[in-house]
Amino acid sequence: MRTGSRRWSAVPPAAPNAAGTPTRSAYIGRTWPCATYVITPAVAVIPIAASDVAAAFRSSNRAASSRSGTITTPPPTPKSALKKPATSPIRTNAKAAYATSVALEAVTAAPGESALFLDFDGVLAPIVDRPEDAYPPPETRAELARLAGRYALVAVVSGRDGADVRDRVDVDGLVYVGSHGLDLDRRADRWRRTIAAFAADAPWPRRETELKGLSVAFHFRHREDERHAVLELEEPAETARDEGLVPRFGRKVLEVLPPVGSNKGTAVRSLLDGAGLERAFVAGDDTTDIDAFRAVEDLEHRVRVAVLAPESPRLLAEYAELVVESTGEFLEVLRRL
Repeated sequence: MRTGSRRWSAVPPAAPNAAGTPTRSAYIGRTWPCATYVITPAVAVIPIAASDVAAAFRSSNRAASSRSGTITTPPPTPKSALKKPATSPIRTNAKAAYATSVALEAVTAAPGESALFLDFDGVLAPIVDRPEDAYPPPETRAELARLAGRYALVAVVSGRDGADVRDRVDVDGLVYVGSHGLDLDRRADRWRRTIAAFAADAPWPRRETELKGLSVAFHFRHREDERHAVLELEEPAETARDEGLVPRFGRKVLEVLPPVGSNKGTAVRSLLDGAGLERAFVAGDDTTDIDAFRAVEDLEHRVRVAVLAPESPRLLAEYAELVVESTGEFLEVLRRL
């Protein structure tokens, strides 16, 4: 067994390209062409308040910065775009409403040809102290029932066991996929006993261990010293690797999964291909949702929503067209679909 600690980070190795200007000024006399130009950033994600449509639009074709009231669009780039992303809501009112509508047109323009893929914890249901207490609010369930009748496919793709998430959402007409997409992979089932045995032998409190059938989660949300908790969990993570399993850190949790290569991304692609759909809406809040975001990268009509909490991986925002900061704000997005 290897010793020592391992650093975990969701921060990508390099920041996105910043805005630039031409290296040479335009000639002041008449020439053709004669205008200077400005290259805008490829990524411009703006989180906004729930009262202002609760979403921000990212586009690679945004105009140069301009002021309207107290907001600059796009907002000033921080010194380190990935280490210090904007986290406080920016009020934009009409502009935000228009930008959100434009982003959502990827699916609202053709609901009969579109699929919605939604995470459960932190997206449909608020994060709570005990996982067994997590349920979506009644108004969210009402929206899901409405969307099931409007869109070609609405799926809840969760890290929970599939039967568990079905019981918690309890809305007919939805597709439920559990264990980060492993439910759709027949190869994963033969690892069920191995995962259960690993969970039983792991040196972690039973009250903080959640066996999900095809995976197991070791939570540390209640630990005062989270850094120390991560260092403690390096031991079971290393043991999992030695036994051929796949450890993966997420939002205050270490999850251990079978080594079959399936994830939320493969589940999304399987459901899209099976239904013959080429428009997708994907929403997530954690590391495993990045796989789902990447899975629709090549679709012409897509919209990805990052529900960012303080402990969410910032890489989510790099893939997202819309960013919100709570399950309540995400509900406002659902109401616009």
